[in-house]
Amino acid sequence: LDSQFDYEGTLITFLDTAGLRRRGKAEAGIEKYSAIRTIGAIERCYVAILVLDATEFVTAQDTHIGGYIDDASRAAVVVVNKWDLAKELDLNRADAEEEVKNRFKFIPDVPVVFTCALTGRGVDKLLPTLITVYGEFSKQIPRAEVSRVIFDAMGDNPMPGFGSRRPRIFRCIQSRTSPPTFEFTARNPELIHFSYRRYLENRLREQFGFVGSPLKLSFLSRDDE
Repeated sequence: LDSQFDYEGTLITFLDTAGLRRRGKAEAGIEKYSAIRTIGAIERCYVAILVLDATEFVTAQDTHIGGYIDDASRAAVVVVNKWDLAKELDLNRADAEEEVKNRFKFIPDVPVVFTCALTGRGVDKLLPTLITVYGEFSKQIPRAEVSRVIFDAMGDNPMPGFGSRRPRIFRCIQSRTSPPTFEFTARNPELIHFSYRRYLENRLREQFGFVGSPLKLSFLSRDDE
């Protein structure tokens, strides 16, 4: 059931799901319906909130849901609930946040919010975090700034060649937002190694942020221009 909330003049729509139950705790039909509903909500949203239980921390199911978020190219915020039990569980924020970021590497720089739904502690930090991440997800970078960062990156670390064939990037623009998508026009783009593509993505992130947001990079042949 969708619900709307006005936060300091910003209207936020929450798309609730039935929640995914662990195997063995639900009938197959109900579990399948819940999974379909969860995936559908992820595809409809801009920012997905992945709620973890501090008493279980990151489960296999949590990583599967994180994979759905990644596949849908949605921004994300991770909420660690029941944080009031942290001392009893011998958990601390720094280690917990590091573990979350390690387990969800496919959601770069994902923000982590620690809450206790029972008392409301930490919940006040969730809404401003959502608004910040949505801003990153919908951010548009001027073309001149994108070009400067990409060509500086190539100057610092030139692309390797393959014999007589060498890839060459002629231009890069941000072609869309939500998710931020960068379109490269290049000669022999198929020769641009995935590690170099990741290098370019990291340089864009270093310069422009995109915290909690995926980045999509597409490489077109000059003949396609």
